[in-house]
Amino acid sequence: HSRIFRFATSDGVSSLSLTRSFLALSTSRYSRYEKFAELFKLGWDALLEICDPLYATRIGLRYIDHLQLSMLFPENTSWARMLNPVLSEELEALGLADTIEERTSEWKIGLPNDVKIKMRHGLIRNDQGKELYSIDSDFFVEVRRELNQIDAILSELNLYSRRIFRWAISDELHDALGPVSIPESL
Repeated sequence: HSRIFRFATSDGVSSLSLTRSFLALSTSRYSRYEKFAELFKLGWDALLEICDPLYATRIGLRYIDHLQLSMLFPENTSWARMLNPVLSEELEALGLADTIEERTSEWKIGLPNDVKIKMRHGLIRNDQGKELYSIDSDFFVEVRRELNQIDAILSELNLYSRRIFRWAISDELHDALGPVSIPESL
């Protein structure tokens, strides 16, 4: 049983959990991957000081996006208009798109280079009862990798995450979110 060390930024926005075999970084105010990667590097360097790992057995990035239309559009805006038809048709097919209080689906997807995605998505309610569309995507590789591959794998996972999020939402919602262009490197 390994002892878990937890560290947090002074504002409590980001935290790092560290054991002899595990490193996890969480943040509640994600702005862009490059800033997240800088924080991760601090934790990674600390892990390397504590122990001398030979390889990684799981490398992953998980993004949990909660979209609240009422913050961007009039109160009665339909999710069907804001999501990829593959996602919104499920709501429409049930004939209850405007009355569903909660409905989630889970997909497991295999991609090249041993990349896997576990994506849970659907309508949920927050603590205040507001309707949200949640896209919870876990991108990972669970095949033994050399330590010098970690940065490249994390960058690849981040690129997949951007692509799947962009695929999931309509152009109208994308524009309303006020995106900033980031060049794709793959």
